[in-house]
Amino acid sequence: LISRKLLANAIEMGKLREIESFRRATLKGVNPIDHILDHISVKRGGEGKARDAMVLRASLRDANAEDAARILTAVFDAYRTYVESHGEN
Repeated sequence: LISRKLLANAIEMGKLREIESFRRATLKGVNPIDHILDHISVKRGGEGKARDAMVLRASLRDANAEDAARILTAVFDAYRTYVESHGEN
C-alpha cells in the first residue's frame, strides 16, 4: 500500500500535485512520494478476535481534511488497480 511505485501512480492518477500541501512540499524540495510517506500511517489486522485479519487500515495527517481524503482515495484507487491487474494476470 505504501510502495514508492504505487504512490507514484496514486500521485499521477489522483492529480495530487494540484493539492496545496504538495505544492508547498515541492517548493521546499520534498519529493511528493516522501511527502505522503511522512504523513501516512498503515496498520495491518483488525481488533480483538480479528487482529489477524487481512485488513489494512490507513490514515493520513494533513491540515486540510478534504486534501487528506483526496490523497487516501488516490492511494486506495492505485492499490485497487494494482490488485485487479495482478488478479487478471
